[in-house]
Amino acid sequence: MLIGSKEDGPLIQYVNGVAGFDAADQAAVTKTAEARDAVKNIAKSANPEMKVLLAALFSSDINEFKASGVELLTRCS
Repeated sequence: MLIGSKEDGPLIQYVNGVAGFDAADQAAVTKTAEARDAVKNIAKSANPEMKVLLAALFSSDINEFKASGVELLTRCS
């Protein structure tokens, strides 16, 4: 669900959107915001361990974002 059957799920879209963020590209900003909302929605029903990892994706600490992103991508692929 997070990764998607074609690796096009909300986690992939969000991580890619944040990594390549361009505030001038409104379509990309909208797509990243939609992916963010989808990840947050999925987090509501995740187990406690996954909730912590998913919450770290939205941290202002870039190292937390990177670590949680890598861990989630590893676990979900």
